[in-house]
Amino acid sequence: MKVFFWVAVAGASLTGCVTAQYGSLVNSRNEFAHCYRTSAGITGGIIASVSFKNCVEGYEKAGYMELQQAGATGIYKVAADGGAVRAASITRGSPAARVGIAEGDVIVSVDGVPVSGSDDAMGRLFGKVDTPVSIVVRGPSGERTVPVTRASYSGLYGSGTFKPD
Repeated sequence: MKVFFWVAVAGASLTGCVTAQYGSLVNSRNEFAHCYRTSAGITGGIIASVSFKNCVEGYEKAGYMELQQAGATGIYKVAADGGAVRAASITRGSPAARVGIAEGDVIVSVDGVPVSGSDDAMGRLFGKVDTPVSIVVRGPSGERTVPVTRASYSGLYGSGTFKPD
């Protein structure tokens, strides 16, 4: 009877209850990735935790950020136009819209670094939520520097696929 009891206790501690974890990540190109973790018991939990951590770290190395930490200016798309990079889509009510950045404005530089193309511009505009970014834009009224604080990505666009206005 004692042997059966210890086998039952060991089995329960190794297989125990089931847990799940889900993580969404996003990058500067507005692409989503998802990492999942489902485990049962101590052994399964350890293996699943390592696997989940490796998944998140792998995406972070590729330029993704966990959704709850991601910040955006509201410049949703940019387009290369000759040698210039123009704001192609501005989200209504976003930090960029509130400081007067408009579709068609040329993005000259971000944080003092001239932009060299669409991917470069989007990469520099994307960052952690509530962090400041200085954007130099050129529009019909000339060139100006505008300070913008990145808003919550999920607050602007939700937590899945976003279709701009």
